[in-house]
Order: sequence, then structure tokens, then C-alpha cells
Amino acid sequence: MDKWYEKPACNIGTVICGQVCVIRNAAGYPFAHRMNAQQKQELVQAAARAIAQSDKLSALQMEFYDLRDYTDTMKERMISRLIIPPFMIEEGSPVQVFVTPDESISIILGGSEHICIQVSTPGKTVLEAYNTANMIDDELNRTIPYAWNSKYGYLTENPVYTGTGLSVSYMLHMPYMERKQKTAKYTRELGQLGFLLNEHFKGKTFALGDIFRIRNRKTLGLSEGEILSALEQLTAMIASREENERNRQLEEQELSETNRICRGYGILKYARCLGYNEAMTCLSGARTGDNAGLWNSDVPVGAFAAMLHMDDCEFQNDQKTYTKQEIAAARSRYVRKNLPEIELQI
Repeated sequence: MDKWYEKPACNIGTVICGQVCVIRNAAGYPFAHRMNAQQKQELVQAAARAIAQSDKLSALQMEFYDLRDYTDTMKERMISRLIIPPFMIEEGSPVQVFVTPDESISIILGGSEHICIQVSTPGKTVLEAYNTANMIDDELNRTIPYAWNSKYGYLTENPVYTGTGLSVSYMLHMPYMERKQKTAKYTRELGQLGFLLNEHFKGKTFALGDIFRIRNRKTLGLSEGEILSALEQLTAMIASREENERNRQLEEQELSETNRICRGYGILKYARCLGYNEAMTCLSGARTGDNAGLWNSDVPVGAFAAMLHMDDCEFQNDQKTYTKQEIAAARSRYVRKNLPEIELQI
């Protein structure tokens, strides 16, 4: 089965995907950092019963992973592939995960909050993700009462999520806004509106792959509809500015821009060792080439799925520790295996 991040909609335009996280805590239990092992196990069992008793949730055919039984590499891989949101992981905290075969839906237990329902959808479909997450939330709530306050709404350990308990986001590819250093300006402006714009893959001084995430930073005092509507409007505005800047640059500096992008393709095609930063930079350029129609290919060159598979953890083996050079060689082999042939249109 194809993973959700392998769908064509993830590779078209500036907007890559939408994600929704619904954070809940079970009534009658202390917050996560004060729960003992027995209480955590009771919560897992309650979630398993809720899934088994719901026809809608059973139909999702979710698999269960107890990450206490796996190495840290497995946890890192789940974070890298967007199965587990990083904010749910605390050092040493056990995490249990129910996840669908296409990895679009996950229910995370035992992290920094009792329950996190995460739904990911390709392209401009965050409303679809919200509707799915809302359905799962209702089904779990049939058997698991939630911590709720008539004044504040849903109660969470992190006050950022108190209220609706809703975190919604879009992931964006913004190489031209980043190169013009406009993302810092957007971050300040969006902060005044209650939203964050952050690098998703963080380098030392830049955004790896030019991938950014825009999300709400508060839920208290706002309805779900207000949060979703504001996210849609802000994302559309930023995406339009990015696409206009890309078109302008490709028109005014056609030779230098296409040369840069095509050089990156050459590195992906022929390099025998690829560092993480270099691979992400070249894939970002290739994604620009895909969307600008620089070449003829039925398969995207700068596929989002490839970016998710560039992290070191994807090339580790639980039975052996690999050197940086061995990982770089494995990364280049993966890229070459999945890289399509292109025919330039210019």
C-alpha cells in the first residue's frame, strides 16, 4: 500500500500536506509526567478497547507499536516519517502508537499528553484531515471520558493546547521566500496573528529542503472553525507570494536558475556519497524543477517522500552501527534507485 506522503498531491505546488493533531487527556488521571506505569497501561488498554468496540476505528486496520520494545532508531524513524509529532516525545517517556497501514492516521499514547490523534493528508486538504480526526476523537470519547472544564475547554498539560486541544498545520516548500530572507518577516507577522512559521527540517542556519510548517500556536478562546479558516487564508496568501517570486526569478534569471537546478539533478544522479544537507538542497531544487515544468517526467524528481527518507535514521540497522560515510553511500544508492530519467524542456 502506498503511504500518504507518496501521493501525487504532495508533489504539486507550494503546499505539500496538511496535518491535524487533536490532543486529549483522560478524566480521572493525572497529567502524563505524574502517571505511574499502571495508569499508563490502563490508558493503553482503554484505547485498545475503544478501537475494538468501534466499527469505524476497526475498519482502519491500525497496527499497534509499543516503542518500549524497539530501539531509539525506530522512534526516530517514526518522527522522521511524520507518524509521531516531536512534541509528544519526552526523553525516556514510553510511547505506544496505533497507526494505519498508509501511515496517514496515528493515535499516540503515553507521550507528553495522554492521547494525540494525528491525521495527515496530501495537498491542500487540512479540512479533510480535521474531519477524520474529529471522527476518531468522537469514537474514542464514547468509552474514554476526557478532562474538560466549562470555562477553559479541554485540559492539557501544555497550556498552548488548552481550549480546543487542536493543532493544525500546513507544510510548504518555499525556496524563493527563504532565499530572499522573507520567511523571518512572515514569522514575525504571523506571530501577531497567533500562528507560527518554522523550519520543518532544521539545519544549523537554514531550513533543510526549504520546507516550512505554518501552524496555530494557541487554541484557548478560539473555535475549531476559526482556527481552520485563518490557517487556510494565511497559507493561500504565503503560497501565492512564493509562486509569484518563483515565476519572476525563473523568468528574469532563467539561465542561472535552471543551471543551479540541473546541477543539483546531476549530483543526485551521479554522486556516490550524499550528505543529508546536500541531498535535501538538491531535492529542493528538483522539486522546483518539477513544478516549473523544466523537464518531462511522469515521476517527480524532488518527491516529498524522498525528503522524508533522507535522515540518517533511515539508513541505520539495529544490528550494526554505520559510519557517516557508509550512511552517505547508502543515501546516494537510495536516491539513484528512485531517481527518474528526465528530458529537459528548455
